[in-house]
Amino acid sequence: MHKGHLDLEIKEIFAIRSHGIRSSVRCAPLFVWTVDWSRCNITRLRFCNHLGGNLASLHTIDEYNFIRGVILRVTGYHKSTWVGGHDAVREGVWLWSDGSLFDFTGWAYREPNNYKGREDCMEINFAGRDYVNDNRCYRRKSFVCIKRL
Repeated sequence: MHKGHLDLEIKEIFAIRSHGIRSSVRCAPLFVWTVDWSRCNITRLRFCNHLGGNLASLHTIDEYNFIRGVILRVTGYHKSTWVGGHDAVREGVWLWSDGSLFDFTGWAYREPNNYKGREDCMEINFAGRDYVNDNRCYRRKSFVCIKRL
């Protein structure tokens, strides 16, 4: 991603931020943006880091519900969205991209399943439902960055 393109995306993200969304769970504005995740962790991590934040990690049901609510408010529906969970380093060992302890237990029934051996990234709102899924990282989806104040 070249610098000019990154600047354009940041302007559009700040327009979303101007909705004044604040969390009672975390005092953090959130950013939601559609980006091609095919460049692996680098694109989304670099993007969130450029904003001084990181991809969302979900440690409680309140955090999960809050982030789902933000996505609904910003997009108008429960849009399938990437968060910071992945098992790209070692299959079956899930990590948060922000380095925090992966203590999430709210996967959908029979997930994560690593379907066809190629699902290493974590999404919420799979198919517009209250469903946490592992999916192929190259799929185009929105992602959530969190910046703690």
